[in-house]
Amino acid sequence: MKLGEKILAIITATLVAQGVVYMLWQQVPALYWLGTAGIVFVLTTSLSSRAKGVAIPTIRDCFVTPFLAMTNMWRGWLFLSSNILIIITSFLVATDRAISSPWQTWWWSLFGIEFLLIILSGFFWQKQSKARLPYYIGTLLALPALMASIIYQIGYGFDPFIHQATTEFISKFGAITPKTPYYLAQYFSILWLNQILSLSVHLIEKIFWPIFLFCYPFFIPKNFRQYLLWLPGLWFFLSPVLTPYNLALLLALFAIIYLKENTTDKKALYLSVIVLILHPLVGLPLLGFVITEIYFKGKWQKWGLIFSALAVPIAFKITNYISAQKMIEIKWPALAKFNDLFLLILPKTFQLDNLLETATVLVWAVPACLLIFGLWRRYKDKFSADQIMALALFGTGALLLIFARFPQVFSNSQSDYPLRLWTLGLLFILPEALIIINKFTTAQKPWLKPALLTALMILMIFNIFPRYDRYQKDRLYSVSAADLQTQALVRSDARGSTFAILTNQMTSVAGLWQYGFEASPKKPLIYALPTTDDVYSAYLHFVNLDNDNSRAAIKKTAQLFGVRAVYLIIPSYWNKFSELATKAAREADKIIWLPDTSAFIVKYNF
Repeated sequence: MKLGEKILAIITATLVAQGVVYMLWQQVPALYWLGTAGIVFVLTTSLSSRAKGVAIPTIRDCFVTPFLAMTNMWRGWLFLSSNILIIITSFLVATDRAISSPWQTWWWSLFGIEFLLIILSGFFWQKQSKARLPYYIGTLLALPALMASIIYQIGYGFDPFIHQATTEFISKFGAITPKTPYYLAQYFSILWLNQILSLSVHLIEKIFWPIFLFCYPFFIPKNFRQYLLWLPGLWFFLSPVLTPYNLALLLALFAIIYLKENTTDKKALYLSVIVLILHPLVGLPLLGFVITEIYFKGKWQKWGLIFSALAVPIAFKITNYISAQKMIEIKWPALAKFNDLFLLILPKTFQLDNLLETATVLVWAVPACLLIFGLWRRYKDKFSADQIMALALFGTGALLLIFARFPQVFSNSQSDYPLRLWTLGLLFILPEALIIINKFTTAQKPWLKPALLTALMILMIFNIFPRYDRYQKDRLYSVSAADLQTQALVRSDARGSTFAILTNQMTSVAGLWQYGFEASPKKPLIYALPTTDDVYSAYLHFVNLDNDNSRAAIKKTAQLFGVRAVYLIIPSYWNKFSELATKAAREADKIIWLPDTSAFIVKYNF
């Protein structure tokens, strides 16, 4: 076995092993997924020869594309019916309860159908028409987003509700202040559809993202079509809900691929401008890269690429001087700051629970190894502009992670900006890496490519949605009907008087999305959003049972905003829910329970 085959075999084994570790610590039906994957792999490798007289059709024979010739239409209908069954099941298990993962409601017996469908895509690789691939890949890209929009009846995530509330406000009043120069591309698109179709912003955003993902492969340059089979790996970078950041990443990849095909393609320049007004964190480096590629040559090109990678921290420093709010602080870090850099990759200890807790981060190392290995094989003696840009972004992200602090960002999210620069860096080398890996695996033994794709799909399915196992420590839940009910109860109890609401992120955005930015001098309405440290800390003071009495901390919030009543909303999924109810009964002026006890409201009068 050649060196390249050995390395890829090790990487493939690592992918499969991580998939096995994930599944063994899921629910028991996860073993069904592993069994299904094994059966599919055996059938498509050892039973594929007609000379052996095997009557059963292979996976390659049955699952090709949803748009086959009339003589093979039954195969296309089989693929299409599987997708329809998944969508129907999603409607049947949809819920308005607070859930952290769709796997809490999904019928495990039917989940095997979806997992089988994902695995099958790993074997859809030989002698396929470039014209048919976009339909197949578009379906695989759109299906997780469509499932999320259906299963989470109200919605999931924090950012989508913030952007929906903003878009609704602009639709109603024509503008919103402060008028920021970002997110405009998404707001304009959604508002345009809102006016044309007369549909709610919430509904448009629910259907826009799956449709966009389905159409995405059709806009890939035709010469790049043969590499589309690896495109579902984008789910390592995306989430199943629409946000400006997710949209910016996909448009940025468009621009990078267009430049890969033609270094003077002006479409890349137009796309980079759109990305800039969509999400500057992605758009600034991208625009600098595109301008450098098109207009700069020689040594000026290298300096242009480095400057482009530094565009984000430079923009932060400029904002410090022209704005009253500090966007970034540069300080010499403590030793612990350097430790944080390594803990993003390595677990704190080698105990099993910590290994599983950081497994999602470890998954990032696998595609990164694939990319680095592919690039090493292709460019042993020189670096391309894509690689220089990627390395510069990796370095910039590391410097920000170690030396920078962002005062306007909640403490738990301080690493978001650096990690997003790393993600953008991976996107810059992704197209070239896909080309190299595709060509290399095609030239190897017939089983290698489907095995690698299968392993990639196994891991991808666990990155699409939040995990649901005993080692999951993510506190993010979907917005629930209980969140909306508690908001209504607060307004009913307040009877028009001024008040503030302190609660967790999801209940906060539920009220913001439902009632909008209704705060006024006569009716202050304060949500404890996680970006407002002072306000949110008052809520944390209450839910932290180590504090004897939280009344004094909450009174400071009331004085800060000039209100006489402060309401705290505690959902049942919060840690030590019953102990918090006891604490509320001891120190609060009033407690209001929902009929199903899924949440309670604590009222403090001052």
